[in-house]
Amino acid sequence: MATTAYPTEPVYVHNGSWNDTSRKHPTMGWLETYTKTAIDGKLFDNPAERSKWMTDDRKSNASSCTHRSILTKATPYVLVKSTGEVRDGGDASWEAIGKELYAPFKEHLHSPTYATAVQTGSDTWELTGLATLFWNLQVPGQGHSIADPSGKTWDGAIPSAFKFAFREEGGVIKIAKTEIFSDPSAALIAMLKTGMLKPEDLMK
Repeated sequence: MATTAYPTEPVYVHNGSWNDTSRKHPTMGWLETYTKTAIDGKLFDNPAERSKWMTDDRKSNASSCTHRSILTKATPYVLVKSTGEVRDGGDASWEAIGKELYAPFKEHLHSPTYATAVQTGSDTWELTGLATLFWNLQVPGQGHSIADPSGKTWDGAIPSAFKFAFREEGGVIKIAKTEIFSDPSAALIAMLKTGMLKPEDLMK
């Protein structure tokens, strides 16, 4: 077996959706609960939910991180949208998730297909994952009847990638940073067709 001439780190790799194998890794198991409960469960209107899932903006444990961890540059919770816009702080990020990212959808579902997780410090991790976001708009109509793995049909679907940073606080894993990579054009076109969005709104 050939040896590498560069340093490597152990990485937990998972192919497929949530299952008993993905739940063996602490951050993947945590992410499943967070996604199903808070994100797909649309708990955005409850500010108290934010502190259950996101790191405390007043705390930092960056000293425990290795040089490669993004947490050294992201002490408070940080959200990076697919547009490149950044929201600093848990409250601002939580509001953006609810009022900007998922507000057009009456319901939605993240269906994961792949994830890798690596420990970056004594109590920090990074996770990169791929998932399809299935969605139904607030206004019905103009859908494409795209089926998710369970067979349920949706107005549309967006292949997406996500990168997360996690930190343990008080013995509990919480999310410290979310980066989203997706193309929302299919949803925007559907919103234009239903009248949820006007062409001039795109210029604002």
